[in-house]
This record gives sequence, structure tokens and C-alpha cells, in this order.
Amino acid sequence: MKKISIFLIIFMLFILSFSFSQNLIVYQRNFAVVSLEKEVKLTKGVNFIALDEVPQSVGAGNFFIYSSKGNRILEVLYPPSGIFIYSSEDMIDTLKIVYILPNINWNAVHSFFIDKDKLRFSSDIYLQNKSDMGFQKIKLSVLAGEVNIERGPQEMLQEKGLSVLAMRVPSETELKEVEGYKLFDLSGEYSLAKGGTKIIPIIDAEINNAIKRYAFQNGKVYILWNIENKKENGLGIPIPMGSLKIFEMVGNKVIFLGESSIPNIAVGEKIEVIQGIDFDIKGERKVLESKQRVEGKYEIKEAKVSVEIRNSKKEDVTVEVKEYIYEDSVEIVSSNFSYEKIDKNTFVFYVKVKGESSATLIYNYTSKRLR
Repeated sequence: MKKISIFLIIFMLFILSFSFSQNLIVYQRNFAVVSLEKEVKLTKGVNFIALDEVPQSVGAGNFFIYSSKGNRILEVLYPPSGIFIYSSEDMIDTLKIVYILPNINWNAVHSFFIDKDKLRFSSDIYLQNKSDMGFQKIKLSVLAGEVNIERGPQEMLQEKGLSVLAMRVPSETELKEVEGYKLFDLSGEYSLAKGGTKIIPIIDAEINNAIKRYAFQNGKVYILWNIENKKENGLGIPIPMGSLKIFEMVGNKVIFLGESSIPNIAVGEKIEVIQGIDFDIKGERKVLESKQRVEGKYEIKEAKVSVEIRNSKKEDVTVEVKEYIYEDSVEIVSSNFSYEKIDKNTFVFYVKVKGESSATLIYNYTSKRLR
């Protein structure tokens, strides 16, 4: 009986030490911030309060504690096992305990799922807990944004996971603005085992007005997808940076089409992903003419460029030919296709090519620089 009583006492102390309502905010820089409140009874004078809730492995400089009533903390025992706190009278105080825990990370994995004329966009949060602590019944949040910190020796490289194609039930997520960052509060309570990975769906939306594009660059024709992050397109919420995988349903098969990385996408901005290189569209660039002449104090260059696009598809396509002309004072003199000037050295030509045919862009440009 005596042994059983001692065991029950130890067990109850363990339960009490971890029965606090904890908040865990996970960052993309391989750390998390744990915060909790502890109600304590203080008597007038100096009090000692044990901190059984705080892991002893918390690093120096990563532990913070505040008194809600403004009582003065005299000393924190390190490792953070307890504090001495002075109270001017008998009272109930609430201690706010905050500590930074390394080796917890999150990243976002997004996917496009193409099924004939339908396109779904989904986002999962991957949480990886490589710290020496597990959590039970925590309130969980993830923060998106580039927080300025000094890189520490415990910072680890982010690992990539694979998205799961399944029936999706996104978590109810509340979004908050926090001093230039985005905080995703996940509803309910979660457990996060030591050494474990948790996958939490946060977005599952049918997309409207997705645009498929073809772009010729560096001798290859790339397939790209664009979606404006707007409510009328099925989105209209901040999208955290991460990898984006593209799948298509062909018959009863799911085909993986490619992967791209996306940055943080604010509402109103454009999601642009590269699917891969098109099998049926080829391109070839040639400089047909290039000559220079002197005109006063300037050296003038005149050039003629051709870009042939060959389309083996049955349908017509428009290929965007992006040309970088790294010279001074560039001017397009003529072009047989429409074009757009992106900046002083970048131009995009829109080459329309009929199915099972070819088309050749020919443009002339001049540039001048001081001798």
C-alpha cells in the first residue's frame, strides 16, 4: 500500500506539472515558442515557486517569466527549475512563462490537382518535432514570415515531405496579423510526440481562372501556371511559402506532373509555378545580324534576332519568348509579333503558333553606349 501511495503521489505530481494550458507557436526557422500561464499563491515577502512545467534543457537566454501583478522576480534558478519572487502582500498572481525550444519546424506543402476542367488547390502544414520534449493537448499556431534571428548551432535544415492525396478535411484556421507576419491559429487541441511529424490540412479550394502558359527561355519551352490569389478565384487568403506539387487525373491514374517552390503569397498577388518542360514544343534562337558603328560620342549596335517555335501539338498555342538584352539604351526597332517591355533590358514577345506548325519571331533592336 505504501509503495502504491508513493506511486500515486508521483503520478499526480507529473499530471499536475503538465496540466497547464500551453500555447505552441512554431516558426519556419527550426524553433518554437512555448507560452503558458501558471496561477500561484504568494505570501508577503520572498516566495519560492517551482517550475516543473519547464524542461531543464531550455537554453540560457531562451527563458522568460513575467508576473501579471508586477511582483518582482528576484532570481531564476538555471536550469529553469524555480524562481524566487517578492510580493508586497498575500495574493494570487498569474505567472506568464515563455521559452524558446529549438528543433521544432514547420513547412507548407501545396498541391494542384487537375481533373479535366477542374483544378483544386490544397495546403498542408507539416510539423516536425525533433526537440527533446513532447506535447499533449496544446493550442497550436504556426507563424509565416521572415523573422530576424541570429543563426544558432542548433538550427537544422528544413526537410521536405510528400503531400498526401486523400479525402481532405481542412482544419478550421483563424488568421491573424502580427507585426508584419501572418499567424495561423489551428482550432482545437493537438498532441505532438517527441520525434514525430504531424500533417494538418489548412486549405482545400476549387480554383477558378487558372491560366496555363508556355514560356521559351534558355532554349527550352516551359509550362507554367498562374493563379491570382483572390476570393473570386477560390482563394483570397495568405499562402505560406513552400513546395507546390502538380498532379493530374488521367483515366483512373494520378500522374505527378512536377514541383516548384513558391514564396509567401499575399492576398492579391499571383501564384506562379513551373510545371516542367513541354515535350511537344521546341524553340531555337539565332542572332541573324549584328553590327556596330560610331555615331558622334556613341557606339551604336544594331542586331537582328530570330526565335523559331515548333509546335507538334494539335491545338494552337501562344509561347512567351522572354529576351534579356544586357546592353545600354535598348530599343526594339521592329517585331513581327506583339511584345511587352518588362524593364530596360527585358522584353516578352507573344508568339502565336498554330497546331502542328511552326512560327518564327524576328525582331530588330538597337543599343547605344558612350565610347
